[in-house]
Amino acid sequence: MVVHQKASVISFYEMLGGLTGITVYLLFSGWGNLSLSLPLPMDIVYLLVLGTICTAYAFAVQVDVMKHLSAFIVALTINLEPVYGIVMAYFIFGETEHMTGGFYIGTAIILVSVLGFPVYHYYLRKRSLKYYK
Repeated sequence: MVVHQKASVISFYEMLGGLTGITVYLLFSGWGNLSLSLPLPMDIVYLLVLGTICTAYAFAVQVDVMKHLSAFIVALTINLEPVYGIVMAYFIFGETEHMTGGFYIGTAIILVSVLGFPVYHYYLRKRSLKYYK
């Protein structure tokens, strides 16, 4: 779709789909019973910045990047964001932030599954080319 449509149009439909899905969910989950307070004026500014720059613009750029990179590579970078954050937290907080053994096992599973697919795909393609020679 990236070849045929502008990134902003695709992102608009993504955001519209998300808004529709969340609205339908909230309508049927009893959101009317919640007591919500109105945000302060400065909170509205923060929400607008987060909504426009950090969400809408980031999604549009992500779609535009797919013109040059495969969807797998884009998804890979997004799925590894928690790992990036944890590595950054280690450098920021140092050794005061200790993780449990389960965390390291989970990280290893994510890394092996995400990084193992390209290796598997490479060997699969290499093997199929061998049969054509």
